[in-house]
Amino acid sequence: MADLPLTFRRVEAADGPFLTELAVARWAHLPLAELAELQDRAQRREYVGRFGADGEHLVLLDGVPVGRAWWSDSDAGRWIVDVALLPTVQRRGVGTSVFKVLIAGAGGRAVYCSVEASMGGWRGQLEQLGLVETSSDEVYVSLARPARVQAPET
Repeated sequence: MADLPLTFRRVEAADGPFLTELAVARWAHLPLAELAELQDRAQRREYVGRFGADGEHLVLLDGVPVGRAWWSDSDAGRWIVDVALLPTVQRRGVGTSVFKVLIAGAGGRAVYCSVEASMGGWRGQLEQLGLVETSSDEVYVSLARPARVQAPET
């Protein structure tokens, strides 16, 4: 698969309508669009509380918003908190490309993420990118890529 023309930019106030569209699509299994927005607000509030607001980014494909990626960097590593994509770009390699970019951006630091246990196919994609299972329960599987030790320059 060729590299996709992906870019990221921090979420801005003007992105509200797109984020609402993404939330409604993401939580479409809920009976009302209002519940989807409520669920999304609760999730965003949790992410801000745990990881800070600076990690929320739009995913742009050819300059057009197609999703949101939230990550948090620390000395311990990069936490890929959440990746959500519009259904129109799912199953086209966009999610894998987002993870490739985010993993590469971590440099040699460890990378951590969690995936719903029911998403076995996606978990397999992450394992192909070098992440391995570190723990699991009935709802989530946690994965990590260990820090890469860089050889000293000679």
